Parts: sequence; C-alpha cells; structure tokens
Amino acid sequence: MQKRTSDQTGSATGTRILGGFSSLKNKGRFDILYRGWFKNHKDYDKFGADSSGGSGNKLFEHGVLDRCSAFFTNLFGDVLVALQFVLPTKKEQRLYLILWELLKHLLRLQASSAGDLLQLHVRHQTAEQVADSDADMEDAGEVAPERETVEAEGRSTQVATVAYEESFTGGKVLSGAAEFVVLRSPGPKDRNELFGDLVDALDQGSKPVLVVEVKTAYSESTDVVWQPLAYALEIADYTETDQPVWILVTNLRDWHFYEVRRVGKRAAGEGIAPRASKFLYKVVRGEEFNADLRYPASGENESGFLRLVAYLYRILYPGKDLEALTQDYERSTKAVEEASKNWFASAKASADLKAALVAETARADAEAARADAEAAENARLRAQLQAIAQQWKGKN
Repeated sequence: MQKRTSDQTGSATGTRILGGFSSLKNKGRFDILYRGWFKNHKDYDKFGADSSGGSGNKLFEHGVLDRCSAFFTNLFGDVLVALQFVLPTKKEQRLYLILWELLKHLLRLQASSAGDLLQLHVRHQTAEQVADSDADMEDAGEVAPERETVEAEGRSTQVATVAYEESFTGGKVLSGAAEFVVLRSPGPKDRNELFGDLVDALDQGSKPVLVVEVKTAYSESTDVVWQPLAYALEIADYTETDQPVWILVTNLRDWHFYEVRRVGKRAAGEGIAPRASKFLYKVVRGEEFNADLRYPASGENESGFLRLVAYLYRILYPGKDLEALTQDYERSTKAVEEASKNWFASAKASADLKAALVAETARADAEAARADAEAAENARLRAQLQAIAQQWKGKN
C-alpha cells in the first residue's frame, strides 16, 4: 500500500494521523473539519443506537459461563495484580496499564493462529506531533500553549519529549490522539517484525479495528468523544478499509462504544469540509456498560464486566460466539505454555552450559594451580638437593 498524501486524496497525511488532531476539543471544531465526511449531520450529530455487536446475553445461557471460567479467572487475576501493585495516582497512565491486563487476555486468544494478527499499537505524543497540534490550533484562530524549549546549535528547539497527552497540560487535557489502537495485521508474517510507527504499519496492510481513549473522568456531557472519533475516521480513511472501526471511551467505570461505518462514496464536488474524504461515513452508538474495573471488590456490576468482555471479544473477533472463546482459550493456552516451556528449556540449557563452562574453567584453573604448586615444590626440592650437594662437595 502506498502512503497517500493530501494532494492525492484531499484527506489526511501521515503526520495528521500521528498528530490525531490533538487540538480538537469540541463538536464545533469537529463540524468544521469533518462535516463533509458524512451524508448529513444526523450520521454523526445524533448517534443512533445499534446493538449489532451483541449485548453479551449469551454469556449467561446455560453452561456457557462455566465453560469460560478459566479464561475469566486468569483475566481477573491479572487485573487484581495490576490494581494492587501499580501505584495509585490520578494520572491516566495507571488506567491504561490496568486496561492492558484486560486487553492482553483477549489478544492472547489468537496465540495459536497463523492467520491475520491483532496487534496493539501504543501511541505517545512527541514534540513533532505536539507542534502539529499547535499548528492546527493556530489555523483555527486559537492560541497554542507555550512549550518548553532548549537551545541546540544556536537554535531554539522544542523539547523532544515522549509522554502521555496529559503531561503537556497538567493532566487536564480532554484532547489528544488515543494512546491505544488495535490493528489487524496481515498474516502469516514474522511476528517480531518491527514497524517504524503506526503509519508504517498501516502502509504495510494493517487495518484499524479499535481506538481506545481512557480518561480519569468521563461522561457523555463532555466533548471527549469527538477527538477519538476524528482519530478513527482518519485511520479508517487512510487505509480505505470497508470494515467497521470501533471506538471505546472509558474511565474504567463507564464504558461507551461507538462504531464508524463506511457507507459509500462521496459524489464529486459533494461536501463542504476543507478536508473532505472521498468516502462517506456514519457513526453508530454501540453498547454501554457500567463495570468498575478500578474497585472490583466493591461487589457491584460484576455481571456488567462479564458482558463488557464478551462485547469486546465480538468486536475483536467478528463472527465468533462465546463457545468459540473457550476453544480459542484452550488452544492459545496450550500454544503459550508450549512456547513458554521451550523458552525456559532454552534458557535453562544456556544457563546449564554457562554453569558447565564455569565449572570446567574452575576445574582447569584448579588443575593448573595444582600443576603450578607441584612445579614450585619440585623446584624447591631440586634447589634443596643442590644445596646439600654443594655442602657435601665442600666438605670433601
């Protein structure tokens, strides 16, 4: 796939995708940038309800939950460990780490698969991307915040900091590109292949599946949703995917899902946005869940958490039901255990070899020391005999 530019499509460049329109803080700004991406404002202004992803009710059909018990038990265990040992702070980084404990168990279900691979992209703001955000703000007539600068070779240069978005605004920011993006990468391939960045992965055929935005505080009365929605539109348009791109916005208590669908092509000249896509999109409201992942011991909403995980499973693995979850878990667990045992066996063999080499070196050193001692003793005895011989010769 060739990286597209704004000159070719009138859409986003790679820099725009990485920047994620960090200055997009409200619906008014979204209207200016994206109204031409929709047939009419109702396709995004009033999020229509749709339950195509399923509510997770099948989870409670007879026997299904029992068959999934091992999966959920392991998932709960890792979340509890994160809650106990990740330092509690008011920063969103902690929430992302806790959420990772949930997502990794869903991603692990593909461990035995040789096909397409779901991969999590962890995104951070860099100085270049923040500068791009500042440029967006200035284009919109807004005042960009002052940034720390350093002197380098006589030039004043923005600090090339890598950090979460809240680090730039004292933790109060309600904008910035989402830190978690789940991609579906083509397979089979070398799973250790390194990509330069998100755009590099997209250029090599990866498609967006889920954009995750975590906030320490969130409700739909805020404008938080517009930025991840813009981000999802950008990467969907960049890859020209015809598959849904999901958005999850959460504070780890309230979970809100939205689905971006491509519904057709825009007619030539249609649309009045300055950066209109050649495609038309529609945003559909997904399920909402109340499940407090931060305080699971409270005894509230455990069933909501079970439904949440089931819903995420259907998003990441479309077309599968919860019976398949148990089968995927068993296969992936076997694959991970086998790979782990092989890794340990290799590490143990390496350690054993090193220990054997150390022991052999010690044995050789000891043998050499004994030989040196014997040589020294023989030399001493020879010298003693020579001295005695000289004494005897002198007397005679």
